[in-house]
Amino acid sequence: MKIKLSLIQILFSVVILFPVSLFGQETSGLSSTQTFDDFLSLVNKGSIKRAILTEGDIKGSPNLNDNFILGTILTNNKIKYVDVPLRYNIYNDDIEFEVDKDTYLAISNPMSMKEICIGDDVFIYAIKRNKKGDQFGYYQLLQKGKVQLLSRYNIVFKEATTTTGYKAPEPAKLERNSNTYYLQIGTDEPQEISGKKDIQTIFGSESPKMEAFIKKEKLNVRKEADLIELVKFINESK
Repeated sequence: MKIKLSLIQILFSVVILFPVSLFGQETSGLSSTQTFDDFLSLVNKGSIKRAILTEGDIKGSPNLNDNFILGTILTNNKIKYVDVPLRYNIYNDDIEFEVDKDTYLAISNPMSMKEICIGDDVFIYAIKRNKKGDQFGYYQLLQKGKVQLLSRYNIVFKEATTTTGYKAPEPAKLERNSNTYYLQIGTDEPQEISGKKDIQTIFGSESPKMEAFIKKEKLNVRKEADLIELVKFINESK
């Protein structure tokens, strides 16, 4: 949905463009651990500007947490950047980092990132294909293993409303919806799980033992804590 410019203030932010050589060479093991200053040194001076949604006249926040939290970025090239101030912008589906109190940037090449840790939260970037085509995005990694449990945050923008009958006008707002959960086997595409039928679709002939565990433990596959227990069981039984 397009947001009318009259409803928001637009802050132009620099987008990181990583040099191709950074990710073009494979190394064995973790090649180096580098600082936030090293990370900033990769920013291309001729990078593109793009609009980032700010609070302005809009109620609610686009971010999982408005504060920047020290985190870690691990690239596919096995370079680890530590103590990077990060936050996840759900609405833009961006990982942003703070340069100073007046400047924050967005990672523009997330496919080159293996894992991004923001405090205790771990994010990966993956593809999900559907009828609308390829959809890339950030998933929070809730449980690691041969089978991984992932979560997608959902947020929608709602236009401001005018007075209608007895209903008072409401400002434009960003509203959080329930998270969507996915199972990922190895490096396969994440598969959405919202009910027992999805267990059958994902695991086929192996699903009966999982369904038996769900029944025995009285698990609800729509609840995050119960899904974590299920994925732990699946990994232990493989």
